[in-house]
Amino acid sequence: MSRLSPCKTGAFHSGRPCPPARARLLFGSLVLLLLCPPGLHTRLLAAEDPLYHVARARHFAVPRADEPAACNPEGPCCSADGIVNAASNLPGPLAAFTFASIYGERLAFTTHTRDGYDVVPGIGGVDVIVNGQLSVVSYVSPLQVNFLVPWGISPPKATFQLVREGTAGPAVELDMDDAAPALFQLDVINVVAAHAATWEVVTAGLPARPGEYIILYATGLGPYVQPLDEAEIPRTADPISRRGEFQLLLDGAPVADANVAYVGAAPLFIAVYQINLLVPALARPNPEIRIALGDFISPPNIHLLATP
Repeated sequence: MSRLSPCKTGAFHSGRPCPPARARLLFGSLVLLLLCPPGLHTRLLAAEDPLYHVARARHFAVPRADEPAACNPEGPCCSADGIVNAASNLPGPLAAFTFASIYGERLAFTTHTRDGYDVVPGIGGVDVIVNGQLSVVSYVSPLQVNFLVPWGISPPKATFQLVREGTAGPAVELDMDDAAPALFQLDVINVVAAHAATWEVVTAGLPARPGEYIILYATGLGPYVQPLDEAEIPRTADPISRRGEFQLLLDGAPVADANVAYVGAAPLFIAVYQINLLVPALARPNPEIRIALGDFISPPNIHLLATP
């Protein structure tokens, strides 16, 4: 595929992403990870759509920390081990403009996914407060809440607190970094990826191949060149501001930067980063894939379904 191919569904124009002809909005009852754009029409996505897999909850090893002693027996309860990066589902330092999940008990009275009628930031009677700032909440349930860490939250520490219908849970202190890169996952060991030419999901039966463009999705890569508010919908391509510090690694080896056609906002999706990759020659099938921004790198042991 030419890097200068026409701007059409799943294709590229000068290495930039083109919004698909069929609107891939953040959508109704399947959204468990991400924020549904307010005020826009939503639809359900089919399982063959790559963004279905970005949006559905794939939480494979849910942290189940013991209930902290500070919890009100009738109130929401969570601990530091239960607040994780929503893409990797792993605890560890978070960063501003990173999607995160809280696992706990009694977090909400209902299950609700943000839709076009919800008013930001909280939903379903649940607010998440980070260093005194209200976060945009995308999904609530009694055992899980997904939210976006606000801009302005900086290292080294931040205090997170969930409030359910006016009843506050424990204040939890977490480590913060300048970035928290992580790739959204198809399953416990493989990333979500799409064949750019067809928009089909990359699977074991339909793997990525050298010489084709694929699309990856991530969180935790910091601001775009054109700053956006937490709930603002990017309408066009917008690269990350630290593009010069970005690397993509396959089996531990950096991929040539010329193969990384775009890293930035996924148009029409709040706080989702899109990476357009020209798959290089591969030494073996299903290489480990990681992304890095400066000194910050995504977790290991996650793979790209690909064949040499």
